[in-house]
Amino acid sequence: MQDNFRSKLIYSLSITGGIIIFILAVVLYLGLDIRKKADAIAGVETETISRISKVSDLNKLKSQEKEAQADLIKLKSALPKRDSLFEVSKNLSAFAKARNLAFGYKFGEEVESKGGNPGFIRVEMNISGSYENILSFLRDIEASKYFINLSSLDLTRQNTGYTSIINSQIFFSD
Repeated sequence: MQDNFRSKLIYSLSITGGIIIFILAVVLYLGLDIRKKADAIAGVETETISRISKVSDLNKLKSQEKEAQADLIKLKSALPKRDSLFEVSKNLSAFAKARNLAFGYKFGEEVESKGGNPGFIRVEMNISGSYENILSFLRDIEASKYFINLSSLDLTRQNTGYTSIINSQIFFSD
C-alpha cells in the first residue's frame, strides 16, 4: 500500500509540477509578448505625438504666412523703384552740401533682383571735410528713404580734415 501511495504521490506531484512549469512558461511568454507590444505601442505613441506637434507647427506657420505676406508687400513697397534711383545723386549731394563736405560719386555695377532678393546698384562716394561732418553725413544716409548698405569705409586724415571713400550698395525693387 505504501508503494501504491508513493507512486500516486509522485504521479500527482509530477503532474502538478508539470502544470506549474507549463503555466510559468505561458506567463513568461505572454509577459515578453506583452512587453514587445507595449514597446511597439510606446513607439507609435511617440511618433504620433511628434506628428501632431509637426501638424500643429505647420498650422501655426500657415497662419503666420498670411501675416508674412502682408509684411513682405510692405517691405517691397518700402524699397524705392529702380527709376527713382536717379534722385539718389541729388539727395547725397544735398546731404554733403548741408555738411560742408566736398562730394563726388560714381555708379558701378547693377545687380538685378532675383529669387525674391532685391536688386542693388553699387555706388562709390568720395567725401572730404571734418570728421564730425563726415559722421553726420553717414547718419543722414542712414536716415534717408533709401536702403543703403555701406560695404566699406576708408577714412584718411589729410592735413586738418579727412578724406573718405565709401563703397556702398543701394537697394531697389523693380
